[in-house]
Amino acid sequence: MSVTSGGTASKPLRSAGRSSALAGSGGIVAVFLAFDLTRYLTLEQLQESQEAFREHYRHAPATTIAAFASVYVLAIAVSIPGATILTLAAGALFGIWTGTVIVSFASTIGGTIAFL
Repeated sequence: MSVTSGGTASKPLRSAGRSSALAGSGGIVAVFLAFDLTRYLTLEQLQESQEAFREHYRHAPATTIAAFASVYVLAIAVSIPGATILTLAAGALFGIWTGTVIVSFASTIGGTIAFL
């Protein structure tokens, strides 16, 4: 690691990190679009799978919240389409208060990752 006298990383190291993060984000978006995964981020799909999701949530609430939050963080971090649907889904699936807390933390984490 190249460090300058001020204790910060040099520009080549930062530039390489940003390039690899951009390539990784681009790769995730490309896979997302290539496999047409946007079809799973629709209101119709949410309505079709709502009862199965609620059943899973009843049996394993912590796991369900962690999985949903992870998907939400990823969606925000790489700016894939469907974040609005995920936000609405959080409220519909977890209730307004739990959904708001999940979305608030997940969007903050995802936004922070997007700007790194």
